[in-house]
Amino acid sequence: MGIREAQKYINQHRKVQSDPLNWPDFMTGLPDRASVQKMIEKYYPKLNTHCISYICIENIQPYLVKYGSKNHVNIIQWAAGLLKTTADKYDGFVGILDTHNFVAICKKSDFDEFIRAASANFQKKVSEFYSEIDLKNGYVLSFSRDGKEVRMGLMDLKYRTTNGLDIPKERILPELERACCV
Repeated sequence: MGIREAQKYINQHRKVQSDPLNWPDFMTGLPDRASVQKMIEKYYPKLNTHCISYICIENIQPYLVKYGSKNHVNIIQWAAGLLKTTADKYDGFVGILDTHNFVAICKKSDFDEFIRAASANFQKKVSEFYSEIDLKNGYVLSFSRDGKEVRMGLMDLKYRTTNGLDIPKERILPELERACCV
């Protein structure tokens, strides 16, 4: 292998590297934050027919406190897989921002059906990770710093969407994250 071959390899690598959609998130296989930004750029002019949604795994922290981190990666991969395969049915896009936070882009007319299906499948799958008592109660018992009992709901997919919002393109992710993670 000489300089010419190495240069050819580098040029090919840079060509592939220039498109963030070619570099998925290692844990989930979903497009990463750079790809999400690229898709927001692409769909922002189409917000009259499409919506951009911020989706997070709600109540995963109380689960981790009670049950530990043994199934943490498994839960994230199931959320990613269910969001991705459901979005594919609606010709949508799903990418990951960080561990528990995703972005979905799809037609406004499909969004309600998409999120209902993804959430129902997620709740069904994560029910396998809870004890029968917690499932029956519908919550995980936790405690605040002052020792008071706190009941936290079971895991679910929580979301906020641009549907009907007037947000500048560069503020979409911060605004949706703030609204979703309150």
